Amino acid sequence: MGSFEQLMAEGQSIFSFIQNFTIKKTQYEEYLQKLYSMNETVNQSEKKISDKIADIRESNGSQTDIQNFHSIAKYETELNDLKTTKHKIIKNIFNIRNKLDDMILYTDKVFFDNLVMFDMIIKNINSLDAI
Repeated sequence: MGSFEQLMAEGQSIFSFIQNFTIKKTQYEEYLQKLYSMNETVNQSEKKISDKIADIRESNGSQTDIQNFHSIAKYETELNDLKTTKHKIIKNIFNIRNKLDDMILYTDKVFFDNLVMFDMIIKNINSLDAI
């Protein structure tokens, strides 16, 4: 294959890379939006359960009522389960965000290095004019 054909093939692979990069970036951003939405849903559920616990405690100031005690224990168990779920969601948000940031930074580095190299090639070709 001649150098021109090779250059054209490499140029097409760059466009292919850019297209794949855009698709992957969009996927990561969609994952993040879903995770943020899930986190908001968990926050709302936590607030509702906390409000129910507060209502039970206020309605009957005595903790001696067995039914109220069991209701509060049940709601507190639900709160603990929600907190576990919330920690998993937040962990996934950090993981996806890190992957997205790493991908962007690495791509920026590669393109910057190529730009510097291309600039040096142009300068070297221009220096031939001095001969």
